Amino acid sequence: MFPLQAEGLEQSFSSSMLLEVSPSQPSASREISFSFPADVVEGSERATVTVGGDILGPSISGLGSLIKLPSGCGEQNMINFAPNIFVLQYLSAVGRADPETTTRATDFMRKGYEGELSYQRDDGSFSAFGDRDSSGSTWLSAFVLRCFLQACPFISIDPHVLRRAAFWLRAQQGEDGRYLEPGRVIHSELQGGLDGPVSLTAYVLIALLEDSHIRAEYGGQVSSALIFLETRLALGVSSNYSLSLLCYALALSNSSTAETALSQLIGRAEMRDGVPMWSASDAGVSSSWQPLSADIEMLSYVLLTQHKLGLIADGIKIMKWLGTQRNHLGGYGTTQDTVVALQALSTFAAGRSHDIDLVVTVETDDSTPGVSFNVNQENNLLHQSQEIETMEILSLHVSAEGRGLALIQCARSSLNIITLSSAVIALLPQLNVFYNIRSEGAARRRGRRNAEDHEAFHLNVELLDPEMNSAQLLICSSLSESLGVNSTGMVLLEVGLLSGFALKQNGLQTDDLIKKVETQPGKVILYLDSMTAEEKCFTIPLVLEYKVGKVQEASVVIYSYYEPRQRTMRTYRSEWRGNMSTCTLCGEDCDQCRPHGTDDGSIFSSGGHNLLMSSSYPALLLLLFITVFIV
Repeated sequence: MFPLQAEGLEQSFSSSMLLEVSPSQPSASREISFSFPADVVEGSERATVTVGGDILGPSISGLGSLIKLPSGCGEQNMINFAPNIFVLQYLSAVGRADPETTTRATDFMRKGYEGELSYQRDDGSFSAFGDRDSSGSTWLSAFVLRCFLQACPFISIDPHVLRRAAFWLRAQQGEDGRYLEPGRVIHSELQGGLDGPVSLTAYVLIALLEDSHIRAEYGGQVSSALIFLETRLALGVSSNYSLSLLCYALALSNSSTAETALSQLIGRAEMRDGVPMWSASDAGVSSSWQPLSADIEMLSYVLLTQHKLGLIADGIKIMKWLGTQRNHLGGYGTTQDTVVALQALSTFAAGRSHDIDLVVTVETDDSTPGVSFNVNQENNLLHQSQEIETMEILSLHVSAEGRGLALIQCARSSLNIITLSSAVIALLPQLNVFYNIRSEGAARRRGRRNAEDHEAFHLNVELLDPEMNSAQLLICSSLSESLGVNSTGMVLLEVGLLSGFALKQNGLQTDDLIKKVETQPGKVILYLDSMTAEEKCFTIPLVLEYKVGKVQEASVVIYSYYEPRQRTMRTYRSEWRGNMSTCTLCGEDCDQCRPHGTDDGSIFSSGGHNLLMSSSYPALLLLLFITVFIV
């Protein structure tokens, strides 16, 4: 079926909260609100409230689609693999590994594992695009090895695959213990400037410490890497991101310097409601309700470090904060922040009881009946959802009554004796809002001069379509000077197509810059190795597959994969196609567009109106599809 474009640009917003109850305070309530922007497309608004009684519940429900970003390279494919490990580890730890969830998670893992093997090179290493890359990647090989080792208790992993990857990693270690990267570091934060060797070495060391057999076999490499990291800590590590990785690597190594590293990192932070935050450059970053992906990663490594060091009480507020930052799918912004955050949450939250019996009520206003949810020990992993009526300003009152979840805290006394206490956290209500905005309104609100000053990339789009059946898109882009860096990590260029058009067969070839071309309905995605200040231009040849009248504009977005908020968007349109009615395409009297006509039913209007096909029954089916898509 031909996918018509919904009007405007799709947007979403999620806001979560943790309601806490205890024997002394058996009820709790919170307020949450959201205002739709002035340029919202009327009729596109939709809002749901979801409630779960387990901090991992949203992610368990969302397994298989935790993020919306494309997953067409060796690292991104791991989003289909790694989160399932932590879910199964968590469910096993709390005694809730039911057959349905276990089967679902292991099926995802097997598919992700089989897909990842296509990115393993002949020398045993892994890279973003496998043998098409000039070299394996130390970073990606360590990431895959780490996840494969963790998955061994749940699915069958070929030991030969593990040994080859570990053997290749050994060859990438320098004489002073640091690990070197012969390939591309597609994660820009791991490039780390002068601290790059610290973050990469810590990342590899974490992988080698995941398995006792690997740790023993490569004991010399582990010791050498640890000495390098401890030495660099003593000399000073300026990057907060590198220091967060270093903290966890030292904690896993049982290094006596782990608490020193953690104290240094926390000492640099600004405490906000008990949660450490590190100021980072917001150059080229668009405004969003979501935190920066690097912030999620850093706090996740801090939480993992605190758990390893037994500093459980210190980590409770970080756990709560991480639990409330997820999107409506149960993940975060990218592969890495989703994977490490779910590992941190599952590890930290495993030591708690499940005595829960709560009634949650969500009220919008006095005139509308509230929505109630019952959350108990039997359904607390279930993510219950209810659509609510939308209005210009959504104001929700959420309340909970009953028994909550007891989190077992371990507090280390001055005598180094572990004591147990019980702190109570409760359930996770979440408001999810979906809507479209008119793209021309977004452009006006942003302003061309302001956009060029603050956006991450320069982007120009020009459409050449003098003929009916073909067109060309000319796209030129470069890295904005405002970012203050010479190059990025992996960049995705998502090219929305005008209704009726598709990429010409073999129209784009891969090269050193364009690593992969992926087509989706109404969209072409280019995986770019990186972007620099030097302008790069792309010509995208298009062919008309369906005749369409009143064609709407389409958008082109370029963004950094590991920080999607570093993005630039432009729209383009065809004036003459946008003004052309369906009758122009099928005759003056429009007979061919009517149900009793004789045409093949391939004439549409992309504005959601005048949908005309060769019979009334197919027309009804298409109309229903469009309604579901837009709302």
